[in-house]
Amino acid sequence: MRPIFDAQWRARMLAKDESASEELCREALAPMHTFCFHRVGRNRADCEDVVQETMVRAVREIEKYDPECSANDIFPWLADLARNEIKRLLASRPKTQSLEALWENMDAQVLNRLSKVNEEDLEEETLRREETKKVVGMAMSQLPPNYREALVAKYVQGLSSKEIAKKWKSSEKAVESMLQRAREAFQETFIALTQNLKPESE
Repeated sequence: MRPIFDAQWRARMLAKDESASEELCREALAPMHTFCFHRVGRNRADCEDVVQETMVRAVREIEKYDPECSANDIFPWLADLARNEIKRLLASRPKTQSLEALWENMDAQVLNRLSKVNEEDLEEETLRREETKKVVGMAMSQLPPNYREALVAKYVQGLSSKEIAKKWKSSEKAVESMLQRAREAFQETFIALTQNLKPESE
């Protein structure tokens, strides 16, 4: 998501400006779906419900959003709202209590890992596991949108740093720095997931 949700946008939201709400939906819906999908057990209906409730709550509680503290990036605030909605949803279903606990534990570990990036390598055995593709998708879904977009541009679309810089109207050095941080964040998130998402029999 672009860091466009500044104090002026917040003021428009508080004034019930419909165009401000449309901007929020246009920018936030896709990233929020990506963020929530795996957290609700890949259930599309539940994901839709959580995203809808999150957006409704965001509009209702927009006065709690602080553009200055968030550098105009509303995604972290929306993610916190979504986590609360997911927790409420899962708590109402006894069978998914373990899923709720898993994500809470993983959130803590991922935050810790992202704050202490190291050079730990992914084990070959882990990379060969059949569920690796699913874990990769889950790891990607938990990255900040700008990191995810950088990795997709580089490794899925096959763009060079120079091409990405031109597309994003940025400098090549800034893109390379972003890619480095994105790779580190992905690695740490992937490791945290592989450590937590294990069969119950293990």
